[in-house]
Amino acid sequence: MDEKIVKGANYVYTKDYIIKTYGLPKWQQILDKLSKPSAMIWSNNLILIDSFPFEPYYEIIKTLAEVCGLNSTEELGKVYEYIAHKSLNSVYQMFLSLTQPSFVLSRYPLLWKRFFNTGMVKINHIEKGKAEIEFGLPASFKEWITPACYGFSKAAIEMAGGSQFNQKLRTSEVSDSGEWKFVYDLTWLEK
Repeated sequence: MDEKIVKGANYVYTKDYIIKTYGLPKWQQILDKLSKPSAMIWSNNLILIDSFPFEPYYEIIKTLAEVCGLNSTEELGKVYEYIAHKSLNSVYQMFLSLTQPSFVLSRYPLLWKRFFNTGMVKINHIEKGKAEIEFGLPASFKEWITPACYGFSKAAIEMAGGSQFNQKLRTSEVSDSGEWKFVYDLTWLEK
């Protein structure tokens, strides 16, 4: 559990989101359901510039879904929308508002590196109103990636003025090396 592949912004802003959205009593209830190693990490001071293991991050997302009854990609995606908004300073957000969603999504591989120290993101196709994005990720990301892709993508598209975002999983397969490949079709309306 000690490979540090999740950057601090994910941890800091997930904790912030849960407390602001559901309150401290629900946060404590979530912490109480975590494994001891995960609860220790989440109970400590979290630092934006640090990196953390993926397992405690995924565990808190699963526990949040269980405790708060979140069962859809869209509901869990709100966590990642929040992270995207909080992670980008106001100057960067203003820049995004002056661009087009397709331009922002073309930068997805660079944005991914702001949040994770692992995985590959590739833009297979992009044009006005639609894109195909491919992820190559460790097996531990399998259950997590769909709502994360939804939330991060929706936030990026909306910051650039797009609306009516939709995501569809096209491919989900494991390679001989054990890495998972996920391909998503994204659609939206541009301003």
